[in-house]
Amino acid sequence: MQMSHSLTNKPSGYLISDIFNEAGQAFTRMGALTSSLKDNSNSTNVSSKWSQTDIDRFYNAVKKFSMELNGICTSIDNKVKEDIHMNVERNILAVSMNFS
Repeated sequence: MQMSHSLTNKPSGYLISDIFNEAGQAFTRMGALTSSLKDNSNSTNVSSKWSQTDIDRFYNAVKKFSMELNGICTSIDNKVKEDIHMNVERNILAVSMNFS
């Protein structure tokens, strides 16, 4: 996901709020799509059913979202681990300097 220029100028609290707002809207749309699949499963009207292309596009969009989110989580996890490691090293150094 590429952030628009307007998002990059906001404080981080607003960015997080905007991100969750977008996610909420996306999950609402996904829920509506899922409901339409259930509602149309008993329909005999061919035009109201999802085409294989629609299903493939939906699947690929959800899979891409999942992969990107996993990548972001891995990146954040690694940064947190690096920060913890740096803080531990800093604390060890500070403690050792106090004993010198």
